[in-house]
Amino acid sequence: DENLEAGETAALISAFLRRQSEADRALFVRRYFHLEPLNELADRFGLSVGQVKSKLHRMRGRLRLELEREGVAV
Repeated sequence: DENLEAGETAALISAFLRRQSEADRALFVRRYFHLEPLNELADRFGLSVGQVKSKLHRMRGRLRLELEREGVAV
């Protein structure tokens, strides 16, 4: 049952990421899957560290709302 829930959650996250812009998706994946430091992300994407933090914060908020709507406890 737990594996099923994890799989469903992974599918929801994947679907969420596919709906983001290519740049936002890359930013999210590099930060949370590849654990790239904020300063490296800022350099790579031509943003300030503050802009990177803001983008990631907004994306996490949208993802959280979507997961809650689907009944996933976050």
